[in-house]
Amino acid sequence: MPDTALDWSLFDLADFEPKPTYQGRAPLNFTREYFHPDELIAAHRWLTDHEGMSLGSAVGRVHTWNRGVTTGWVIPEGTAEHSMCMLICSLECFGIEGHGIDYDHRREYPLMPEEIGRTPMRCACVGGDLHQAVCSVCRWHHIDDTEKAVVEAWHDHAFPGWRDLPVAPVGLDSKHLAKWATDAYPAERQVPGAPILTTRTGVGSRSVPGRSPWGGFDICGRIIEVES
Repeated sequence: MPDTALDWSLFDLADFEPKPTYQGRAPLNFTREYFHPDELIAAHRWLTDHEGMSLGSAVGRVHTWNRGVTTGWVIPEGTAEHSMCMLICSLECFGIEGHGIDYDHRREYPLMPEEIGRTPMRCACVGGDLHQAVCSVCRWHHIDDTEKAVVEAWHDHAFPGWRDLPVAPVGLDSKHLAKWATDAYPAERQVPGAPILTTRTGVGSRSVPGRSPWGGFDICGRIIEVES
């Protein structure tokens, strides 16, 4: 406790110091509504900066949208006809004692009525992650269970017909891949942000942003087995 009048004065003033209030447009909880990616990210930052949240939410809150480790503005506004920001939202329940455990049991064996209320309680949150792709140019967005699904949905939006593109052979370095694509793809498919389809081996099937000759995605067109 304060020992002097000055200490008491400062102590009292601290009690009445106005706390910052959230001024953003996106809600401070989960939403499926369209918001500009920067607005969604700002809502997430508010929770982490001002309310001490990180990956999980406190009791009574659900998660906000944020950039993933390798995502975010993969095709920034102004660099192509369509922009793309990829976001992720965790639906796990962190910060609640007894939650975040025994997911397999919860999913395969729902709680019986006599089990409800026992401790330790099995987790009852939705669990898992959701992914979102946003084209802020068109105010378009798509939410799905996997990154692959939202990447493909965005390409259906921005580059309809991309699934029919020729698939590049395996083993080309970036220089030879660009030469192959220039010869194989129609001119209208060689625009900023456009994808390329490539052959993959093994389990490396992730769509990689920024790897096409035009700054778009390198998408797995087919997977082949390589003889050892």
